[in-house]
Amino acid sequence: MRRLLLYGLVLPVMLLVGCGRASHTSGALLVDSLYRQGRYFLDVHCYDSALVCFAKAEEAFDEHTSARYKGKIYANLASLHKDAGVFDVALDYSKKSLHAYELISDTACVLLSWLDIADVYVKMGGEDRYQYAQKCYDKALSYFGGYCNDSIKGRIYQEKGIKYVHDNKLDSGLYYLYKSLTYPAQGNGSSIRNLYVAVAYQKKGEVDSAKHYVDETLKCPNGIRQRSGCYNILWSIACDEKDTLAMSRYSSILVAYKDSILRLENQAAREVVKLNNSSHETMKSVYLRSYVLWGSLLVGVFLCVFVLLDYERRRRTQLSEARLTLTVDSLQAKLVEEQNKKIYDRKTIEEQLVSLKHSVVESGIMQSNHWRGVNQESSHRYFYALMDKMCLSFPFLTERELQICMLVLMHMNNDEMSKILFLSPNSIGKTKQRVAQRLGTSAGQLREFLLQHMS
Repeated sequence: MRRLLLYGLVLPVMLLVGCGRASHTSGALLVDSLYRQGRYFLDVHCYDSALVCFAKAEEAFDEHTSARYKGKIYANLASLHKDAGVFDVALDYSKKSLHAYELISDTACVLLSWLDIADVYVKMGGEDRYQYAQKCYDKALSYFGGYCNDSIKGRIYQEKGIKYVHDNKLDSGLYYLYKSLTYPAQGNGSSIRNLYVAVAYQKKGEVDSAKHYVDETLKCPNGIRQRSGCYNILWSIACDEKDTLAMSRYSSILVAYKDSILRLENQAAREVVKLNNSSHETMKSVYLRSYVLWGSLLVGVFLCVFVLLDYERRRRTQLSEARLTLTVDSLQAKLVEEQNKKIYDRKTIEEQLVSLKHSVVESGIMQSNHWRGVNQESSHRYFYALMDKMCLSFPFLTERELQICMLVLMHMNNDEMSKILFLSPNSIGKTKQRVAQRLGTSAGQLREFLLQHMS
């Protein structure tokens, strides 16, 4: 039973731990898979599909998801919403990313999160938002001491320059953008910096410089959005110069880019359907593991309850049997004690009757007419006590019958009784026979019967 109880306790615990680890592993794999798919869609410029992947990865978060993964996914969601113009949501995700990176003390990622928050404030516009952005830049600059590599420094100067361009502080913007170009950039960072330099020169009316930096932007690694921005600048310059041929050329290029974006979005829609199906299958497997976990846990609990109840029933049965055995033993001991007491009492009576026999013969008390008198001598006290007890036990007997019963107790035969009572042995025998019949016994068992009632 102990082994069964042990199995009942250990088995659900093992299943709980195993299923918990499996659920933990499956959840981490799902988040990792969705994050990788989202990064793939970002690389091929399918931003809507990337947004769906990162959003589903956020839904798959649990208590076991690492803070680093959360920070990466929040940062990508913030960037996508910022590019889509949903600045409030982008700001919320940027702050979540900052909090996640602060939990693991990743200083470089914390710095980048401050820059992302500042960039969102810049694009939201407004004097108050620009002040918030400046505070965020100052916070990012406070991490320069030893924690900031060259690419991150370039990113800081880039974001400050973009902020000044949006504020139409073109000289300050060009200063920081030129400074950012002296640092290495990751991804399409160089194209973004050159593009904003071109925008600044376009706003200043320096067309040649704007065209030069548009060419530099197109030479750098860039995406559809950067290329579309370049041709939008060139189309604006052509419109200002009233160059019809250039306007037609750049407008056709812009239409082609829009067609490319539309094809990518259609492909993204198909990928989203596939992603939803794969996510559904993954969640089904997770739910199935959960059902197996709780089912096995309930079975283990029921097994433990059954074993405990059976153990309690057996324990109570054993306790009842022990009490019954103790009671039987006690009763047997009392019975033996009473039997021993009766044997002792009978021996005492037998001894007293022997002594009483000699006293009766010598004193002649039985011949007295007042043998049941009140004035009892101390030497014959036992005789009178025994006689009184016999009278109370057998009140229906006559005095002669009581005398014969007393002499029978003293183990006298008919001849001895005839000498004391002055009767013939034959009369005494008949009286004994009559007394035995009245008492419901035989003449041979009369003394034993009287002893049982007297003891």
